[in-house]
Amino acid sequence: MNFKNLIGGGLAGVALMVCSAAQAIVIDDFNVTTTSAVSDATLNATASTTPSIIDGANIVMDGAAGWSRTLSASLTAGADFVETIVCGGCQVGHFNAQNPATGIGEFIYAGTGVAFDGTAIAFDYNLDLAGSVVDILLSNGDVLSSGPLAASLPGWTTVTINFGAGDYSNITGLTVRVTGTQAADFSIDNLRTVPVPMPLALMALGLLGLGLLRRKATV
Repeated sequence: MNFKNLIGGGLAGVALMVCSAAQAIVIDDFNVTTTSAVSDATLNATASTTPSIIDGANIVMDGAAGWSRTLSASLTAGADFVETIVCGGCQVGHFNAQNPATGIGEFIYAGTGVAFDGTAIAFDYNLDLAGSVVDILLSNGDVLSSGPLAASLPGWTTVTINFGAGDYSNITGLTVRVTGTQAADFSIDNLRTVPVPMPLALMALGLLGLGLLRRKATV
């Protein structure tokens, strides 16, 4: 192997390694129901399910073994009830606050350590009443907040919440907390991390390396 070939292969290899590292982690795609719906009709009380283990085929934490999902619901104001559910038929997570109820629904995850090496957490949502807030509580102590969400009917909207300055190398728990206003019908899907974008300089090096290899092959 000559010097140009060696450099070309090395540069291309660097680009491939960076690309392989820049992968999003699917926290939950909500494709499989593992717990029943939970509802709460009593003020200042909380109803919850027992933890249900999610196996790798169900795509939670990118298939990390031993992770569980628990649902909770809490009526905090008004009357009627609030409900949290993972819908198997529509493959989406839901939190509903029946008018005039206001409350909190949670999707709670716990398991072995997973490294979140990206820049943010993103999810897709559909909401038929503006004002609900999504907070993401991480085991490292950080709380990421969406702020009040806008109504997104008739389609889906993507929201991205940036990481803070904390250590995200060993996440062992995560809670998605939805605070819903009266008559809110919140749906969440494709909860995921946002990978670090590959720097343009490294991309250019990779393309240069591949170019050298191709030029060598045609000579």
